[in-house]
Amino acid sequence: MVVAHKDLSEEAKERKRAGCREYLRAKPPEYHMFTRAKDRAKKANQPFNITIEDIIIPAVCPYLGIPLQVNRKKQNDGSPSLDRINPSLGYIKGNIEVISNKANAMKYNATSEELLIFANAIIRRYNKETARLTELEPEQVLLYENGGALHDDQRAF
Repeated sequence: MVVAHKDLSEEAKERKRAGCREYLRAKPPEYHMFTRAKDRAKKANQPFNITIEDIIIPAVCPYLGIPLQVNRKKQNDGSPSLDRINPSLGYIKGNIEVISNKANAMKYNATSEELLIFANAIIRRYNKETARLTELEPEQVLLYENGGALHDDQRAF
């Protein structure tokens, strides 16, 4: 006889939930990425033909070069995130890659053109700032980099 969840005592329900949490924690991160992507594709009525084996987590984010680290308790910038290279195609073979949460957030609402404009603006600003800094004395550059404070070992004597 199968006991319905609603017929269990609160203590039994909690034991059942705890067992389920332990079961899910034991699953690899690729499994969780797969199931969440499948749910998203179903809700958005998008194509979905990937398998768990298609999800490969690299050591570093291919866009930002930061290490990808699985943290089962809390997502952060370096957490692996399943990305659709072309979002309109859905989760299909050849259209997914694992990147960092940070990179995926940066790509989330931007078009390719907007990302290129953004990247070019960053490069222009960086080049302009670098040119300005090269005109400064070394101690002034250190002041700038340290937010206006020099450490004793950085002072020129």
